[in-house]
Amino acid sequence: MSPIVKRLLIASTLIGLCVAGWFTYRHLNPELAIEVTQAELQAKLNGQFPLRKCAPLQLACFDVRTPKITLKEGSDRIDVALAISVKAAGEEYPARASLSSKLRYAPAEGAVYLDDVELTEFDAGGKLGDFESMIRSYGSGVIGAALSDTPVYTLNDAGKEALAKKVVRDVRVENGKVRIVVLSASK
Repeated sequence: MSPIVKRLLIASTLIGLCVAGWFTYRHLNPELAIEVTQAELQAKLNGQFPLRKCAPLQLACFDVRTPKITLKEGSDRIDVALAISVKAAGEEYPARASLSSKLRYAPAEGAVYLDDVELTEFDAGGKLGDFESMIRSYGSGVIGAALSDTPVYTLNDAGKEALAKKVVRDVRVENGKVRIVVLSASK
């Protein structure tokens, strides 16, 4: 066998091994991810409350307290139930609200935020009259604005989370947990 044929045979064998290794890595290797349980997320979020946000022209102010997070299986959204105190026309009215939100990752802060907030329920016991229907209409924007700057989870500056901060590929709800994907075999 000539030296050129031997070199071509060795080169093609090495290329074949590399391709097989890459294929194995891409298709059989699981994701590298940080998983955050609902309880861990709840504990982190509790430290961010209460929040206060006022509607434009100070028509009403909302004090948002006691968030209760629910991670629903099969959904890419997080449900949050809140106790709210609405201050309008010099009076204060207790209310409950529920919202649904997606997750957004901000690499500069290494933080996960609620995004695309939808108000799914608002109840002040009818004490707000016509104002209550206005809150149902515009509450997503006001409550969403209050929550958009409030991280629900922030990666630590130590250990594996410090390394993960800059290379997060995806943040999603999966198997009742928030999954912060750092390395994905499919991407």
